[in-house]
Amino acid sequence: MPIPSSSGLGYASRFSSLRQRSVVRTRGFFTDLMAVPSTDRPFEMAYAYRRTAEVFTTARSHGAHVHLTGDGGDAILSASPAVLADTIGQFRLASITDGARRLRRLHRAGILGVIAAANRVRRSAYGDFLDMVVRSLRSGGRLPSALSSCGLDWAVPPRPPSWLSRAAIDALVDQLATAGSADRPFGPSVSSSLTTLATLAAAAGPYREVAEGFGIDLQMPFLDNVVVDESLGWDECQRPPNAVTKPMLDGLHRRFGVPPADRVVAKGQRGHERDFAVGIRTNLASIKGLFRESRLAERDVIDLDRWFTALDLAAAGAGCSPAAIARTTAAEIWMQRNCLS
Repeated sequence: MPIPSSSGLGYASRFSSLRQRSVVRTRGFFTDLMAVPSTDRPFEMAYAYRRTAEVFTTARSHGAHVHLTGDGGDAILSASPAVLADTIGQFRLASITDGARRLRRLHRAGILGVIAAANRVRRSAYGDFLDMVVRSLRSGGRLPSALSSCGLDWAVPPRPPSWLSRAAIDALVDQLATAGSADRPFGPSVSSSLTTLATLAAAAGPYREVAEGFGIDLQMPFLDNVVVDESLGWDECQRPPNAVTKPMLDGLHRRFGVPPADRVVAKGQRGHERDFAVGIRTNLASIKGLFRESRLAERDVIDLDRWFTALDLAAAGAGCSPAAIARTTAAEIWMQRNCLS
């Protein structure tokens, strides 16, 4: 059925009375790791395979053949914090003040410091950002303050996890150094959004392969080229910062009375982080067992002692990066499946 062009919310309201029921109750992260099927590239959600399997199995049992995800929604419907740099370039005083106040609250920085950081980013080039990342990696991940205040960058600067080997960091530095002369025909906010979309798109292939194993056609409408081109063609300064709000959730809050977006997002993040730590704590022995003959350590990609220390800290709820732990686990599983030694 084609979506009418008049009102997206009007279309949504026609179907808002459809019966909805939560049927997935599994929270068992890091269980059944060796049951993860083989894919062409590492499946980054390997840590959540048990839950993913339950989602797809339940969907098929109810006759569903297609699964839609919201991946990429934040990147195309909202603006990165770097939009403040674009706003300064257009001399929009009200928008500058509003954006700086929001970032000041998020980063506990002075409003003048936030505006100064945005202005530095506005006057910089993408090559400057890459040079800053290279210097950061060479100095052990410490970001130079001149270009890194309040997340106002061309993309989120990588901070190598503590267990990554020096050889792996040096290899990353070499790759970035060769791209130092690169330039982009758009500003830092669009650049940040495109970097996020590229990362999500790279992870989409293995996810689709896993879904196909359950007879599910996985679709990611926010990553569609036409949708991305149309959305990123909007005036960036008209977008709400994605660090502050989610426009679609806020629209549902105003129209249908669902909980506010910030409350939904915060609750979801807390729940995911809690389940992540519980999953590591519950399955710590089996996770470490997976790495006893680690292919990543064998190739000097990770330092095994530091990796085990990070797992112990994560199990204790010490706040290690869930994304970095998930990707390392996925890479190890993939290496063991595809590399003989």
